[in-house]
Amino acid sequence: MLMFPFEAESIAYTVCQYFGLDTSDYSFPYIAGWSDNLKMWELRTFMDAIRKTAGEFIKELEEKMKELETDRSERDGIQNEKETKIDMDTKAVELEQHEGLWHTVEEVEVEKEHFYLMEHNEYGASVAPVLVNGDGKVVAQDLENGLDQEAVKAIGEYLEEKEIAKKQEKVETSNASLFEEAEREAAYQIETTGQFFFIQETEEGYDYTFYDQEFQELDGGVYDTFDVTLQEAAKTLLLEEGAALTACRKIDSEMLQEQVERAEYFPQKSYEALKPLMESEENNVAFQSGYGYVMLQKISEGYECIIYDQAFREIGGQFYENITASKEDVFSQIFQEEGIGELPCEPFSYEELKKSVIEGEKKRLYEGELTPTSQIGIREEELLHGESRQNVEESVLCYAQAELEEAGYEEITLLAARVYGSRTRETLYREDSDLDVVLSYTGDIREDAFFNLLQENGMRIAGLKIVINPISLEKTGTLQEYIKRAEQYLDEKEAEKQGQIPQETLQEPRISFYAAECMEFPSMGEYYENLTLEEAVEKYKMIPADRIHGIKGIGFCLKDGSIYNGEYELMSGGKISKDLIDLVPHYKESPLVQKAMQDLERILAEKQRENTAEQTKAEGTMGRKVSVLKALKERKELLKKQEKKEEMSHTRKKEAEL
Repeated sequence: MLMFPFEAESIAYTVCQYFGLDTSDYSFPYIAGWSDNLKMWELRTFMDAIRKTAGEFIKELEEKMKELETDRSERDGIQNEKETKIDMDTKAVELEQHEGLWHTVEEVEVEKEHFYLMEHNEYGASVAPVLVNGDGKVVAQDLENGLDQEAVKAIGEYLEEKEIAKKQEKVETSNASLFEEAEREAAYQIETTGQFFFIQETEEGYDYTFYDQEFQELDGGVYDTFDVTLQEAAKTLLLEEGAALTACRKIDSEMLQEQVERAEYFPQKSYEALKPLMESEENNVAFQSGYGYVMLQKISEGYECIIYDQAFREIGGQFYENITASKEDVFSQIFQEEGIGELPCEPFSYEELKKSVIEGEKKRLYEGELTPTSQIGIREEELLHGESRQNVEESVLCYAQAELEEAGYEEITLLAARVYGSRTRETLYREDSDLDVVLSYTGDIREDAFFNLLQENGMRIAGLKIVINPISLEKTGTLQEYIKRAEQYLDEKEAEKQGQIPQETLQEPRISFYAAECMEFPSMGEYYENLTLEEAVEKYKMIPADRIHGIKGIGFCLKDGSIYNGEYELMSGGKISKDLIDLVPHYKESPLVQKAMQDLERILAEKQRENTAEQTKAEGTMGRKVSVLKALKERKELLKKQEKKEEMSHTRKKEAEL
């Protein structure tokens, strides 16, 4: 087989390193740069050839060494498998590399170990004595002068070698312990590079893989030499990578495999970047990926995950119903199921993401993108008592549709619903604040009638009273326009609360009144606007009650710079709409509106008194006329009686004269 010089040198270096011979000073300069012009497949081919050939050399050398060791043991003449114990009573024992039998003649103790001077049984003093330890191991020989300085020196050298051997055995035992817990597999980290190595025994041989610091595969294969141990195979493979087994730190093989598996969908760089979020005590966290944003909320039932695109539009997510799971487990599940780990990830402010999502939805709404709900699934623990805007809006749409169907309104179309008002601003809401929802619709039903229909049974969500404000597309206009005015009003209220708006710039509230033949559609029939309350009452009286366009009434037009600028009903069919007005908190708290109701009650009361007085006066005049006629009649009858009496008296007088 043709072999390149650098291959031969690489094989020689690997074999020498395996047997503890360091040739790096010579080998490294020789083979340096040999891979510069090689392609990856060529490099892999050369490495496999070097590995296989080096393994074959090592195998053959170890077999030869074992044969030599066996021969040596046989030549040493070990007499039996049991260890020979020497003491002062030993009379006949065979010693290694010495012929005949020997007996003890003298004993010496050095560092708690006993040594014995042995003399040949047959030749006695004519043969130089031998010094052995308690196990019969020869420490020194040819001691013609017995236990002299030469013997003491030999004992010292023996003890020194023994101590070195103990240390070496300890190191080997430590290395072997790397594989004790898993005989068929092992894993550890190379401390000099931070890389990882995994090896396991298979039917084909020893399957192994090298990983970088991010648990991505660098190299691997099958070491198909079966007559070596796992440790020997690992030692060889590590040496090929320029690492020694003693320079490795043992790690749990199962944990390494879990980290490698996780890195396939949750890259280590992103894992390290998001680790502070996973270990934090915060219930609400968020992070940014190359695809968009991810929000995670821990709630009482589990974890709510929402995924947004770059425009802060919700595009995915799900609910994880496992409250005992750690955030790290949930993060891993998100990466695995949503496939967002291909691009780098980093932490992102939860509050900033929440603000951006809300602003993004408003922007799309203002641009004409109308959806039935806001599609904002963020749970609001304080503002909405743990509910989301989307859930509330969906519930309102379902409730309103059910009420319409039950009341027989089949031609009404619900367009969209949006949460708005003080409970969308943390600086404006109070604990007793209702939750306002505007409901956009089209169809033939008055806004006040629809309002009353929705409030008749009432609606509550998460303990909050829901105030539904229906707005007709034909009368009030689009939802976009209404929400824009509502947000402007809330902005001004926040600025006013924080003292950011000078008092002189605030609009002075004004109120005017109108009278209409039809309160639902004021433009139909007679309509009078920009009136004082007294003028509106007079115009109201002038409108005939038998008109067919609708119910006549009086309304007000409030102009205070709020979203409630515009017309609203004050009286309909002769009855003040107090309940309807009080259902709108802004009107209920408006001094101008409340004063208008009081003044109208006073005016109506005065009109009632005037009508009563006129009726009483009319009845009094008629009574006086009756009394005069009666008196005249009675007087006439009295005169007739008097005349008749006088006639009778005159007759009697004449009769008397006669």
